[in-house]
Amino acid sequence: MSGALRFALLGPQRAWYADRELDLGPSKRRAVLAVLLLAAGRPVPTAQLVDAVWPDDPPANGPNVVQKHVAGLRRILEPERSSRTPGQVLALTDAGYLLHVDPEAVDAIRFERAVRRAERHREAGRAAEALTELGAALDLWRGEPFTGFAGPFFDSVRQRYVDLRATALENRAELELDQGRHRELVGPLVELAVEFPVRERLRRHLMVALYRSGRQAEALAAYRDLDALLRDEYGIEPGEELRELHRRILRADPELLRAAPPPAVTEPPAATHALARTGYAAPAPVAPALPAAHWPAVATPRPIAVAAAWQPRPAAPLRRAPRWLGVLATVVGTLTVLLSFGGLTWLVMLGYAAWRRSWRLAVAAAGYLALVVGLIVVAAQVDPDPDVELPDSQFLYFIGAVAVCWLVGALHVVLLDRGVRALLAGGSRRAGTELQPGGTPGRW
Repeated sequence: MSGALRFALLGPQRAWYADRELDLGPSKRRAVLAVLLLAAGRPVPTAQLVDAVWPDDPPANGPNVVQKHVAGLRRILEPERSSRTPGQVLALTDAGYLLHVDPEAVDAIRFERAVRRAERHREAGRAAEALTELGAALDLWRGEPFTGFAGPFFDSVRQRYVDLRATALENRAELELDQGRHRELVGPLVELAVEFPVRERLRRHLMVALYRSGRQAEALAAYRDLDALLRDEYGIEPGEELRELHRRILRADPELLRAAPPPAVTEPPAATHALARTGYAAPAPVAPALPAAHWPAVATPRPIAVAAAWQPRPAAPLRRAPRWLGVLATVVGTLTVLLSFGGLTWLVMLGYAAWRRSWRLAVAAAGYLALVVGLIVVAAQVDPDPDVELPDSQFLYFIGAVAVCWLVGALHVVLLDRGVRALLAGGSRRAGTELQPGGTPGRW
């Protein structure tokens, strides 16, 4: 029966025997099956299954619970097997439970292998074969992988496949750009840059596609939006490669307009022998696939204004500060402003400027400090005689400066919190495009 079984993990978990879909049962049983599918053909120790499926609250009788779920899976995967007959599809070995299914029957494994084959084709200069493999691999996605499974094991595996998919999309865009399909790529690349806000390579492809399409100003706007976002949110700037591309677009470098020449479709004999040793037979050269076969149709490219929601990927993995840290900073900063009656607003803003490395916040801090200094100067000029009234100009300045430093300053600190900004905006695109494990690829 194992030869007729098929499994899907790149989206909602599903299984089929021939054309009949199988009911896999409760979530824990599905999680056990997911772990076994990722190791198809290799034994998985019982302790590893317990750690993956019950990471926070493992059952006291973990092996017995696993055995119960395995028995349920055997009834589903081998319905005609007698209860006294050893399992053929799901067997128990000295090293753990072993799922006897063809790895190619698992979409996640098939996806990973296709991406690796495409990478070998790309490195060998076979663009057509690489595009074919990438298209077949990306067509396997139906949503967020390992849906409904939580815990460090599934989080790690999910992120690995998400990163692999993003790399595949970047490679496909690069191959399409090399073949001169920049106009068709603008719309899809805009969507991808929003879906993957921490992929700097995707941003680079978008800027090149825009520039080659005669949209130099929009390519520069894409970079400016990214630069402002990174400085305000993380206190960093785009990587050197993207900065160099920005400089080349600024000076209208004609070399950027030239797509790479079509790569050769043949390979040296040595490479052929190396592939043969891996058991993989390279397909015959085929004509390059049409862009419509790879990219979703986009009637009208989105305005470049959505670039403000993008966040490219630096050389090292980028992680946001924990949400609780931002909330704590907002509460402490607001209380500091209110309790000091605005006298320390400049210091709070200076702290935010240093944290985010933002020159705009540094300018704001200087403005608040100037108002405080002005208040001190006005206070020093006040006559201690109670019968002498303060001049109207000084009185108005005093009231205005206190209001700005105290009330406006407190509101300013609150609005620096991105969660508050997103709430006021009714769920802005930036708030809605935080890095999700896989996002929802939709038609992809």
